[in-house]
Amino acid sequence: MQPSSFKIYIAVLVAMVIWGFSYVWSKQVFEFYSPITTIFSRLFFSSLFLWIYLFLAKKFQKIERKDYFTFFLTAFLQPFVYFLGENYGLQAIPNTTITSVIIATIPLFTPIAAYFSLNEKLTLKKTLGIVVSFVGVIFVVTNNQFDIQAPAYGLALLFLAVFAAVVNGVLLEKLSSKYNVVMMITVQNTIGFSMFAVLFVLFDFNSVMQIGLKTQAILPILMLAFFASSVAYLFFTYGIQKMGITRTNVFANILPIFTAISAFVVFGEKLTLLNIAGMLLVITGLIISQRKIKSNLNFPPN
Repeated sequence: MQPSSFKIYIAVLVAMVIWGFSYVWSKQVFEFYSPITTIFSRLFFSSLFLWIYLFLAKKFQKIERKDYFTFFLTAFLQPFVYFLGENYGLQAIPNTTITSVIIATIPLFTPIAAYFSLNEKLTLKKTLGIVVSFVGVIFVVTNNQFDIQAPAYGLALLFLAVFAAVVNGVLLEKLSSKYNVVMMITVQNTIGFSMFAVLFVLFDFNSVMQIGLKTQAILPILMLAFFASSVAYLFFTYGIQKMGITRTNVFANILPIFTAISAFVVFGEKLTLLNIAGMLLVITGLIISQRKIKSNLNFPPN
């Protein structure tokens, strides 16, 4: 392995570790604040960090007027709808690993969306990967008696997040040839922050004033903002630039493993053999489905 390749792999793996821990950090913040406040704070600090990075790295690009609506629509899907589904789903489901496994199916369903919207061929490998991963998800969310161990509304919210991310990825195909990835995510996070600011004022402002500033929540919020929504995404983008989106996306398949490890260390969460088998099936299906995918843009959770 060349030193340069090793550097790329380490950068992408670090991004996966950070995203794996992000579910744990969110759970820690939920002990004090609602998902709306959590996302609002996270996007505020992340947008601030990314704007500073854009100007320092001289990656700022002027957005054309005709692209305003597309940017607004993509921001509505992700981070707005995506984070609402992901965070409220995470709040409803006690097991963070289940959440990460379902969210990790985003690259899996992208070929289906691309088939209907971009006329990309849905190959046998992609179809097989979808079926294998679907079986794996069933194993992950059930116990040894095959009883669902997660509330239905929580699972529905998570799959809403998956749907938003998949459609968002397809829409971003129109923008990827004109704007760099960091610029697109910075604009999306900024618009998303504005949307969550409205929800925060309407629903959470008074309760946050009553609760006050909880020092125990500050660190995980900053970790979510700077590492999960900013640094990890920059590392992942670095991998895309050097290896391409298809090869880099393969690394996202191991996200649930890092989540399971972090949840075990911090919360003592345990997995059954059926759950572990399900995780392996999801990862296997994802790898099968992503082989030879030629999509230009397919983002994991940021």
